[in-house]
Amino acid sequence: MLAGEKVAAPSLRSTDKVSNLPPGPSSGRSAAKILVVDDSRLIRAALTQHLRSHYAVREAQDGDEAWQILLLDPAIQVVISDLDMQGMGGIALLQKIRSSKLKRINTLPVIVNSASEEESFREEALRQGANDFICKDVRAVELLARVDTMLRLARTQQELAGSREALSETATFDPATQLATPHLLQVHLGKMWAYVKRHGGDLSLINVRLDRMRLGVDGEYGPLIEQIEASIGELLTHSIRKEDCLARTGDCEFSVASVGIDAAGARAFASRLCMKVRAMHVTRDGREIRLTASAGVANVAFDHPQRPEELQMITQERLDDAQAQGGDQVVGGEVTRKAGLVAAPAPEALGPDVGMAIQWILQGQEERVLPHIEELMHQIWPLIKFIERAQRMKKETLV
Repeated sequence: MLAGEKVAAPSLRSTDKVSNLPPGPSSGRSAAKILVVDDSRLIRAALTQHLRSHYAVREAQDGDEAWQILLLDPAIQVVISDLDMQGMGGIALLQKIRSSKLKRINTLPVIVNSASEEESFREEALRQGANDFICKDVRAVELLARVDTMLRLARTQQELAGSREALSETATFDPATQLATPHLLQVHLGKMWAYVKRHGGDLSLINVRLDRMRLGVDGEYGPLIEQIEASIGELLTHSIRKEDCLARTGDCEFSVASVGIDAAGARAFASRLCMKVRAMHVTRDGREIRLTASAGVANVAFDHPQRPEELQMITQERLDDAQAQGGDQVVGGEVTRKAGLVAAPAPEALGPDVGMAIQWILQGQEERVLPHIEELMHQIWPLIKFIERAQRMKKETLV
């Protein structure tokens, strides 16, 4: 809704014929759930009145409330959102949806509901990932037909994703990059694990992922990201040994399993890979885009995992930690920790604890803290994670 503009109630007339539309909840079939987002109570009520005869409906008065509902309610299948709202607007909500790490959220069909007919508004919404547009005065028949189309689109996407997932469980090479799949990585990692346990030696696993938050919204940069992903895959292919196993394990994420490399060597190798990503020159519309990557490192002799799956779990946790701390860094190899636990370093490596660092800062001695930032972050990271979990639990309790 444009600022200062009064919009008449939508003409969603109950006399509209609704044949050839999906059956409502009373048909015995489980109703799809639609999220209606608008800061006008009148608009929400009008849309909900006609949707509710065929679908389950939830309402949100702005983007902030809608985002919390999406996080907590996995049953939402379509979002209908206004563009101009108090608080978080429709464009910002679209950006959060399309950049979410949760696939059930970033693939949600979004219908934009706006009083504005200006082409620039629609173009911006389309760039941010909108799937369809309706006007405030949309008729009930058209509204229900649009929603039904989006639900069929969502079902098709889910079926396609399921087919790809089933294929990835047995396929050996990724069709897009020609690298090993997660399935083949597990096979090779199991063989490497058995060899090291039988004959001795060392085994390291490295996970590298592009820091995609620096690229903006995936819907806008999708084709570019595919090109970058292919370039990183090629870079990694020329950086590993023949006996190593390189796999594509996710979107812009790669894993390298290496026998005979200790923890320090694996960390150094991961750091070089991240430096090579930073050195890549990527431009879009004449503007250079700065790329960075993060990595997690785990090592058999260093971390003492009990099975290959645990080695993978430690590596993934450290990669997630690296990106949660801002990205463009490597976690693992320098700190003896597993599953969030920090072991005491050697006496000569001891730096200040968190209490001492705070005291130095209060005394105006920030320069004494700077060399120990990374270690201090590792010390407080379990506390940060606990606070985040506690806040999520509190929000869920309030909802």
